[in-house]
Amino acid sequence: MGFQITYDKLFEVAFWHHAQIRTSSYDPALFSYDTAGYDPLTSPFIIPLSTVVPDEVGRRLLNFDLRNLLDIRPNPETAELLKRLGLIFKTTTLGFWVVYNGERDLPADNSLRFTFDVGLVAAEFIDQIEVQPDWPRGQVFHLSNAQQSPENRYLLSDNAAVGEVLHSNHFFERRGRIARVPQLAPGLATTLEVFDALAAAAAPPVFTVDFPAVNGQTGYELDLRPLREGRYRINGTNINEVTLYLGLENRPGILGVIDIFPNTWEGTIYDIRLAEATG
Repeated sequence: MGFQITYDKLFEVAFWHHAQIRTSSYDPALFSYDTAGYDPLTSPFIIPLSTVVPDEVGRRLLNFDLRNLLDIRPNPETAELLKRLGLIFKTTTLGFWVVYNGERDLPADNSLRFTFDVGLVAAEFIDQIEVQPDWPRGQVFHLSNAQQSPENRYLLSDNAAVGEVLHSNHFFERRGRIARVPQLAPGLATTLEVFDALAAAAAPPVFTVDFPAVNGQTGYELDLRPLREGRYRINGTNINEVTLYLGLENRPGILGVIDIFPNTWEGTIYDIRLAEATG
């Protein structure tokens, strides 16, 4: 006797390339993303959510496959976590899904966190996408729903200062977890505090280290290998505060990272808007 296992969508991430969804009569302009009244059963799947989408756009998207441009996969820790929780990661033509067996309970844990690496497959992707004011070099973009209120649909690339598309404000310098920060005044003693940039504003530091005065020393070296990979803010009296993405050791070619906190966000669609290069 056969049996069937059904799966529910825990969440989905979709990249929306402006060139794929713009026509001569339809152009989802900036600040058009609006989830008010969004119904996942009846509303158009494409952005802006309140507009009827031309058939031409639908046909174009049927022939588009993001996997020819980007390689998206769970980072090593998340791959193991997904396996342990019985979750399945699946890439799609627009991004990826994470699905689960509805008969298996997920932990109700606000700290539950899934991290996905976005790697570059085709170099022309950089030429197709506009990031204002320019593509940052030696940096990775980092997008997350951390510290936000749950939504049925959520714009990961939102940035109130610059609009709704991926922007240089979403990029952070990439470093290994042994990081060196320059001193403002050489040789002084100080205490450095390291904060998880995705934690609540009032959260305490996740790492604190005291440095003695060393004559002629121009930088402080922090061994942050005990910390999980992620974005951190480093502060102290003798440095300029800096926010870095720490980790990605031995994983070259990573363009960006997406962190999803799924607790109470079950079924959410996360959107990322990509501006079309015009130059």
